[in-house]
Parts: sequence; C-alpha cells; structure tokens
Amino acid sequence: QAIIHNIRLPWPDNADYYHFKEIKALHFDYVIPERSISKLLWYQCFEKVTFNHSDKHLLAKYKTFNSIDSFLESQTLYDTKKEWFERYKKEKIDLTSLKNPFLWWNDEVLEMINQHGIEKFQNLDIYRVDWVKLAKEKGHANLEKFRFKKSLLNRIKSKLNRS
Repeated sequence: QAIIHNIRLPWPDNADYYHFKEIKALHFDYVIPERSISKLLWYQCFEKVTFNHSDKHLLAKYKTFNSIDSFLESQTLYDTKKEWFERYKKEKIDLTSLKNPFLWWNDEVLEMINQHGIEKFQNLDIYRVDWVKLAKEKGHANLEKFRFKKSLLNRIKSKLNRS
C-alpha cells in the first residue's frame, strides 16, 4: 500500500521516540459521508487498475462501507471532551460547519473509466455516482463510454449473488 499511503511527516534517523500510554485521535473521515463514499469508490477502482484485484476481493474488502451508519455502529466510539477543542477555537479553526466537499476521487474514477472502459468496473460497487452525468459536466463528448452495460435488474442480481 506504499503506493497510496506514506508517512505524513519527515522522520529523521536520529529522531527522538516517545511512548504514550494513551492517545486520543479525532478522526473526521465519516463526518461528511458523501466524501467518505467517494474515496471508497476510488479505492476500489484504483486497486482494480493498479493491482488487478478480483471483483470478489474488492467487493468483500469494501462491503463494510455500504452504509456509513452500519460501519459506525460496529466501532467503539467515545464521547469527546470539551478541552480537546479549545486549541482549535483559539486558532479560529471551525470544526462545526460542513462545506460541500470537492470530491476529486469521483473525477479520478471518471478518468479511470475513460482510460480503461466501463466494463472493467461494472461489477464493483460504484453505482452511487451517475458517471454519465459527471462525464457530461466535465465536457466528455462520448457519454455512452460512461454508461454501465448491465441493466439495473442484472446489477441487483449480481450484487445479491456476491453477498
């Protein structure tokens, strides 16, 4: 996975190490479900193109994320403490208002479909986005290139068979 993820900060060889007994992390990934889902659609397609993972493998791997609510129900969540947010307030960083996210992952998937053809991805769970509509918005001329060939009924049947 080093192709996707990397260390976010430089880590010199002579760096000091600290061992904590307790760490609190505020993870905002699921605050905007549309953003989270867009990213997960991208992961499926990226892994299909880059690693040629089977559809079955990718569907099983990302099945957990069919519903953000059901995923969160499966996790241990803790109440936050007021003091965790004090520094953000002091620095005037607003963590309470949500803005429409720029879903660059959808643009990337659109480009993968453009390059590799819709057939490569038609068995993946990427039907949440209207790819034809997005292709039109992005100025693509051949919109049929982005239309799934399977009927909705066939997609539902194949999805049921995978479960």
